[in-house]
Amino acid sequence: MLLQQCLTESANVWPERAAVRMRETVLTYAQLDARSNRIARALRTAGVKARDRVGIYLSKSPAAVAAIFGALKAGAAYVPLDVDSPGERTAYVVGNGELAAVITDARHGPKLAGLGVPVLLSVDGTIAADAATGAKFSDEWVSAQPGEPLESDTVEDDLAYILYTSGSTGRPKGVMLSHRNAMVFIDWSLRYLEIGDGERFASHAPFHFDLSIFDLYVALKTGGTLCLVPPGFSYFPDALARFVADHAITVWYSVPSAIIQILSHPHGLVPQLRSIRTLIYAGEVFPYKYLNDLRRALPETRLYNFYGPTETNVITAHRLAGLSHGELTADVPIGAACDYAHIEVVDTLGRRVLPGREGELVVKGGSLMQGYWRDPERTRAAIRPLTLDGETEDFYFTGDIVTCGCDGEFVYRGRRDNMVKTRGFRVELGEIETVVAQHAAVQQCAVLAIPDERISHRLHAVVSFRPGAEAGIDALLEHCGRFLPGYMLPEGITVVEAMPLTSTGKTDRTSLSQLINNAAISPPSLDAALAKAG
Repeated sequence: MLLQQCLTESANVWPERAAVRMRETVLTYAQLDARSNRIARALRTAGVKARDRVGIYLSKSPAAVAAIFGALKAGAAYVPLDVDSPGERTAYVVGNGELAAVITDARHGPKLAGLGVPVLLSVDGTIAADAATGAKFSDEWVSAQPGEPLESDTVEDDLAYILYTSGSTGRPKGVMLSHRNAMVFIDWSLRYLEIGDGERFASHAPFHFDLSIFDLYVALKTGGTLCLVPPGFSYFPDALARFVADHAITVWYSVPSAIIQILSHPHGLVPQLRSIRTLIYAGEVFPYKYLNDLRRALPETRLYNFYGPTETNVITAHRLAGLSHGELTADVPIGAACDYAHIEVVDTLGRRVLPGREGELVVKGGSLMQGYWRDPERTRAAIRPLTLDGETEDFYFTGDIVTCGCDGEFVYRGRRDNMVKTRGFRVELGEIETVVAQHAAVQQCAVLAIPDERISHRLHAVVSFRPGAEAGIDALLEHCGRFLPGYMLPEGITVVEAMPLTSTGKTDRTSLSQLINNAAISPPSLDAALAKAG
């Protein structure tokens, strides 16, 4: 099955049902299907060929959803572009992705001037012809195209989309995923979560983030309504909670921070989430103290932890036990392998580790990416041959350190590349973050390693406090000293009102590093901290 068939088949069954909703704008399945057909025809008429790449440079909106399906129906792969990214990064993706066209609107189109995009197609906002910025096609011209579907020779192994993620080299890397890669995850989700038709899905993740794959295709494959969360709502927990209540959301999928904001709000927003029957989180560790709060507040809601890098889609899942099983006292497992994923845990020499021992999670299977766009060297570094039980096969090396119990459940322990050295010791930053976050006053915490030529790195914590709570830096250091050896104690702690977030809702560590580097911080001495910690 192809991704665009999630829409076309549902449009045949439920033509008048609401497919996409944002504020006052609603598109039925029939309208969305016809609009995406017109975009597909416009792309073909403008010269886009099968297996080209088409950029989507639009804010989250029904128009953006139609553009995604239009690109797929034209036989192309879509490349979501972050409208809030710096121009230099956008220019890199446009050039690196060799985009044949970009679908945009009057608001964002002018920002693409000079990037050499051969076809600029406008939807939901007219762009007039302008020789200075290349060929332009207005939304009136797109709307005049026939609404009937195009014939396509797309097959399941064709490229469906490229998601650009942060790269260690400082340049984003394009993760290539086929229709088959995505559909094995979508079909598994329907079975595992027992999603029925007519659910109301919250689309919280931006379309350039991999969580959006679940939102878009599971919702539309099942005749659900995709309710688009306006991007600015991520920073306002009261707006998020009101959105859930107003739209009677039944399925929610996001990074933990979105839910933590609501849980931590002093005005008691959680009751507004009671329409949610299925709540899934992924992308970061959800501290167990907040999960306990969530389980108490929403005892009837099914809670799930999904795990998987962009390169693999979701590959493990765990359903949280109900309140009758007692309070959680440790971070929740990332779960057991999905039925399409073959997972192993290996040491640095590629040998399978014993249950309970730490190792790197490696995976192969139907959801694994085709590779990194135009980067065979990086692809070879990530997908490598591994010999187990006398057979050699290619596995993707995630860089994530896990343990696996005898029950087949994996527990996330940290990142291989999040290990730093300080004073000659190897330190896992995630371990320090876990301890700091356990302090009752702390809402969120990030620990950064600041390069220092004398001791390799100095450790610096950035924290935000729960509303109405606060603690002195000395008290936080004393708390850390009860759980961490001296060489793992942060030498500086900075308090911020709220953690900066990336466009995908994760903690923006780059901004935090700049904050620390730019500030004149005088951290307490390590000796003093150790003395206070006893």
